[in-house]
This record gives sequence, structure tokens and C-alpha cells, in this order.
Amino acid sequence: KLSQLRKTAKPYKIGDTVNAKLKFKGLNGKSQTMAQLRSKTVVLAWYSMTCPTMKPSLPKLMQLTSDLAGDDLVVIGVNSNAHEMRDAKPGVDKDGRPTKPYAKMRKHLEKHKVNFMVCTDPGNSIADLFNARTTPHMFVIDTKGVLRYSGALDDDPKSAKQPAQRKNYVRDAVHDVQNGKPVRLATTKSYGCAVKRAPKRPTLGPTPKTGTQAPALKTGGKPKS
Repeated sequence: KLSQLRKTAKPYKIGDTVNAKLKFKGLNGKSQTMAQLRSKTVVLAWYSMTCPTMKPSLPKLMQLTSDLAGDDLVVIGVNSNAHEMRDAKPGVDKDGRPTKPYAKMRKHLEKHKVNFMVCTDPGNSIADLFNARTTPHMFVIDTKGVLRYSGALDDDPKSAKQPAQRKNYVRDAVHDVQNGKPVRLATTKSYGCAVKRAPKRPTLGPTPKTGTQAPALKTGGKPKS
């Protein structure tokens, strides 16, 4: 399971091979594993519906997809924001009609005509494996499953530059990977909003040694004698 994979693995670094069992599940319920994607260059983009930085970044991501995606490359968006996945179960709308899981995300993707697959990451298992920090945070994985780039989409967070003046780090990394060359700039600092991870469940500490007293758990009442 992905949760078990996360517990036993450290965050991936440049040059690490991504586990072939890692699975990306789209909103349509269909899944793809890294094993199934081994023949493709994979671009991962951490995604958000509400992050202000995504507003200028989304058109650039969609243009990148239009320009590069095909038989040998796939772009996958990953939404790890807990507050954007509160409607993970089917429900009903204000008129009493049934809605599919992740109704708000579906509506958002349809409204903006997003042209790449977006998968959900409840529990932040995938985000933790890649140490994804922001939206967008970009990763490029080669056809052998090796992580080759991590960082920003480009050097223009606010899209203030003309396209010809903009340095697109992801496009350059993909170009190097597909031409069998080392990535010239393998890491950059990602920009955007912090990924809003789900709160971690509290865990009890180690069993105290003999002769010491364990701290009392707060229950709202007086401890029994």
C-alpha cells in the first residue's frame, strides 16, 4: 500500500528511482502506476484550486502540456491540499441531486478546461514521498523512473514576462532528458502556496522505563486514583 511505502521510504532525491508501485488515481477512478509509465517521461505538478499563484501558472502548465504531452510524455497534476478534498465522498447538491466525489474539483477542472490528468492525494502520501512543498511544485521523471528535476515551473511566478523572456525550467529539463543528456539545472526553488497537508494523527510516545511515571493523558476529567 502507498501508506506503507511512505513509512518505509525517505523522500526522493535527484537520481533516485521512483518506486514502480507508486499509483496515481484520477478523478475518473482510473489509476496509473509508475510501472505503467516507465516508457514515458513523467511531469508531476502539485496543483491547487485556491492558491493565487496557480492562476498565472495554470495557463503555462496547460501550454506545456499542449506542447509536450504525447506518446512519450505525460503530465499529472497532484492535489494534496486537505481543505480541497473535503467532498471526497458522493453527496447531494442544493437541489437534492446526487454529486460525484470531489465535485468542486471536477467543476474547477471543467471550468478551466484543464488538459492534464489531476489525481488526489488524501493523507499526503505522494506529497511526502516527493517532499512537495508548494503549488505548483514540479518534478520530472525519466523513462527509467529516475527523478531528474525538482523545483519551480519557471523563473516567472507572476507571469510578468513575455514568453520569449521566460526561462522554463521544466521544459528545459524535459528537453535534456529526452535527448539523453544530464539535466543542466536539476533543482530550483519552487514558488507558490504551501501544500496544506492533513493534520497528522497524534501517536503515543515510547513506553517509559521501569521506575518512571508516564505522563497522564488529558481526558477532561480527574485521573482515577
